[in-house]
Parts: sequence; structure tokens; C-alpha cells
Amino acid sequence: MKWRNVSPDCATVVIAEFLVEGIQQGTKTGKMRILRLNPQLQELLKSQCPEQVNPESYVFKAPNGGPVNAHNFRARAWTVILNQLKLPYRKLYLTRATMVSHSLAQGSHPTEVREMTGHGLEVLYTHYAGSIESHPQLPSLYSSVAQLPEL
Repeated sequence: MKWRNVSPDCATVVIAEFLVEGIQQGTKTGKMRILRLNPQLQELLKSQCPEQVNPESYVFKAPNGGPVNAHNFRARAWTVILNQLKLPYRKLYLTRATMVSHSLAQGSHPTEVREMTGHGLEVLYTHYAGSIESHPQLPSLYSSVAQLPEL
């Protein structure tokens, strides 16, 4: 992600491109997404923001200033973090699926999650919603028992 994709107050980011093995590409769907960040992520980005922002520089940089290499990140940081947390190894890419499942489980509307991820609703329901443990409650159709029709 480059600083040009982050709002000046770090409250939103634009997802319009991604980097694969050093090659900048558009999103799979060709659609741009704007994500509002929660306060913790906003503060994290603010803490990374230099005083003089170069819109073309990367937000999270490798030691050489370029983009983070996924293979180096996995070896030098991801596995170390998982080990420190005493968590079994899982592929970094699975964090996306975890975010989707947790968002749905915490009550985010599927269309909202679709907007964040770029997935279709069918993909969300087929691949993610089925794994969510839920105990649905029937909605209240009447505000009081007195409003119920006579039988």
C-alpha cells in the first residue's frame, strides 16, 4: 500500500491495486474499494506516517525502502509472531478468511463485508457463513402482547 492510497487523516484507505512478486496490478474485479478504518488501525497508520509524505512511497517498507517481500516477511516476522503467541503455523493469506468469518460472526452485514473484500455474496455464503456458529433469535413482530391478534 502506498501513501497515495491513505487519506490525510489516516481514516480511510483505497484498495485499487496490489503487488504480486514485484508487479503492480489492479484488483481482480477491477473495482476500487474504500475502507473506513477503526480507531486502532487509524492510529497505527498515523504512527507510521512520515512528516513529509511521498505519495509514491510504501506505507510498510522493507529495510531497503521498497515493498515488503512476502517470503521474507513470512520467514522473518510472521512465523516469529505466531511462535511468540504460541499459535500453530497458518498461511498469512488465511488472515483474510479469518477477518471475513469474524466480521460476519460479530454481526457485520454480508453486503458490508462484500464491500470490504470484493467477494460476491454467493462466495461469502458458500465459503464463510456456513462455518459461523450462531444461535439466532426470532425477531419481535409486535411491540407488545396486547397487539397480538385474537385467535
